[in-house]
Amino acid sequence: MNVASTALRPASHWLICSLIFILSMLPGSNTYAVELTDLYSGDVLVGEQAPSESRLVQQAFLAMLVKLTGNDNPLALPGVSGSLGDASRLVIRQGYVPYDPPALLRDLQTTVTGEPAVRLFRARFAANQVDQWLQRRQLRRWSPERRAISLWLVYEQDFQRQLVMDHEDPLRWLAQQTADTRGLPLDWPQPLRFLGNEEDLQNAISDVWGGFPENLPSAREPVLLAAAQVNGDVWQVRWRYFSNGQFTRFNTQGLNLANAFQEGIGQAAEFSAQQASIVTANDEQQQLRLTVHGVNSASDYGRVINELENLSQTENLQVSRAEGSTLFIVLTARAGREWLQRALALNQILEVRPGSLSASTIALELQP
Repeated sequence: MNVASTALRPASHWLICSLIFILSMLPGSNTYAVELTDLYSGDVLVGEQAPSESRLVQQAFLAMLVKLTGNDNPLALPGVSGSLGDASRLVIRQGYVPYDPPALLRDLQTTVTGEPAVRLFRARFAANQVDQWLQRRQLRRWSPERRAISLWLVYEQDFQRQLVMDHEDPLRWLAQQTADTRGLPLDWPQPLRFLGNEEDLQNAISDVWGGFPENLPSAREPVLLAAAQVNGDVWQVRWRYFSNGQFTRFNTQGLNLANAFQEGIGQAAEFSAQQASIVTANDEQQQLRLTVHGVNSASDYGRVINELENLSQTENLQVSRAEGSTLFIVLTARAGREWLQRALALNQILEVRPGSLSASTIALELQP
């Protein structure tokens, strides 16, 4: 029996199982700047009786807004409920996609009306038009440039603790699927790192259980730690969230571990959205004046232009002049200086010089 099968059952049915490492051929991730290619799409679980296609597109639009705003109830946001008809105008692709959840989780996958889910409908929407749609309603947006959370999940089984990390572990699938629906990028511990090294594995489990991320391998902020154990018939999970030098703790609980994990990941998504929000007035654009230092070749020039043009909120980019190794640029964007600093910090190609964010011109340094 898979270890996840017992964790997904109510606590009163807890059984003892062993953890099996599933080796992955993928190398460990060295980047913490994750591009969310599906940020402007929405998924809808569908039962045997599917709603109309127009209704599915509207539900997918709401699912997309969860990822874009960080709010798990976008229908309650100002100006949304009366504008769902716009979804059909903004959609660029729609249809059913392969859907095959782990067998142990199928009973937990339900539609918005509580029916068993048998299919998955996906709609993709035009990114720029959606951003403008949100901006006209002056809704807070969660910056698409997002740093991956280093996620460490440990649960206790009859005084033995297990770390969720295997690619084929149903609990990992569930956590990843929950994070994807919330627009939260994740970075997982790598099973190969602990292969044949039981001491390192147990040390990592102890650090997660105690809420100490300092010694966890490759765990850079933001870090989310979860320690789960059963109390009677209820799963209780202690969460520790470390981001931007700040520490937040919270608790979740559920009749099974899956629900308790899902709730905690949802709260982490809300924290992340609050820390990286964009709010602008109706149709407001900002002109950011930049000086980029260290541009010594055509290749350097291309790197600068490519980085700035590909930022999510860039509307227009104009190089006004070049003097020696310095470029003078006017960046027109749908967001301001704080967004720009966060966005550039992910790829670390352009570094903001200290103190320049408060000046009339933002000074950037091209990194080698």
